[in-house]
Amino acid sequence: MRTYLRGMKILGAASLLAFGLFSGSVLAAGIANSKHDLSNNASNTAGSASGAGANGTTEICVFCHTPHGSAASTNGPLWNRTASAASYTNYANAESMDSAGLTPSSSSLACLSCHDGTVAMDSLVNKPGSGTGAPTYTWAGAAFTTKLLSSAAALIGSDLRNDHPIGVAYCGGFVTAGGACVDGDFFTANLFRNGTASMVNTGTAADKWWIETGANTTRNKTDLILYARSFVQTGAGAGTFVQPSVECASCHNVHDNANGTFLRMANTGSALCLTCHNK
Repeated sequence: MRTYLRGMKILGAASLLAFGLFSGSVLAAGIANSKHDLSNNASNTAGSASGAGANGTTEICVFCHTPHGSAASTNGPLWNRTASAASYTNYANAESMDSAGLTPSSSSLACLSCHDGTVAMDSLVNKPGSGTGAPTYTWAGAAFTTKLLSSAAALIGSDLRNDHPIGVAYCGGFVTAGGACVDGDFFTANLFRNGTASMVNTGTAADKWWIETGANTTRNKTDLILYARSFVQTGAGAGTFVQPSVECASCHNVHDNANGTFLRMANTGSALCLTCHNK
């Protein structure tokens, strides 16, 4: 009886995980057959075509998440990947991209644990199945036996200066209590903080920031998500302030590839770029 109840408890927890934390079939449907699906599902043509499909496991979520015993990390919910130990070279532009001394935030580090090309694709805390022992699969593509291909377009590397800035304050940071930008070539009318169009010089770590892409005041996955972060601001209004930070997940939703390259919104006519940049 105790074994039965324990089994039911585990089954119940797994059900809650499937339908709660990972949004169940909605999340799985978004990842399935995308470049982020490294499983060996029979229908996984995207994974097998790219050489990333794994032989021996049909689990989709395991290559990033685990329901129990995850890494002691804030990089992602129930994170199952080995963190990268790479040192990153960031922008050091004194104008609007001044990120000297900063590193990507935890959300971006989660992405870089694959995309900087330093960690093996199958370097997991818990393996598929029981979660213990050696991996129960081999990579379908020989080049994926270790790390992301050096020739892959998705390889970002550790020098971040040739990619869109991450770990930087939106619009270069604010210089007045009213919220004037360091860089005036940014839209600010659609910048929301906790449900209100708001630009303030400082916030709190609990604040929710985003660039609204629709016509409401609710943060949705199709909006461009910004992340509260502490920045040292120099020049006018110098000080240390919590302000919205641009990270990988500001433009990308790793669980939804409907717009291609996991973009949060379609970039037809550079629409995504022009949501933030006044050009």
